[in-house]
Amino acid sequence: MWDYFFEDIRKKDHSPSICKFCGDIKAKGRPSEMMAHLALQYDSVKAPVKEKYLKVLAGVNQTSEPTSSTKLAYTKVTNK
Repeated sequence: MWDYFFEDIRKKDHSPSICKFCGDIKAKGRPSEMMAHLALQYDSVKAPVKEKYLKVLAGVNQTSEPTSSTKLAYTKVTNK
């Protein structure tokens, strides 16, 4: 993710980040905010990058099948 952001001067325990493409500043450089910026807010991000961070934000493990905690629940509907 840091390939897409500059790390600004650390202030206390936080390191502000600046998007290399649009200059958007994240005051605390939180990874979730940076990923959301790339996946949802910055339109010029290439599709594979956007998809990667959307999956991370959704909590999906890209290397395995969904676990029971990530499978969607459904209810079978029958006509009587």
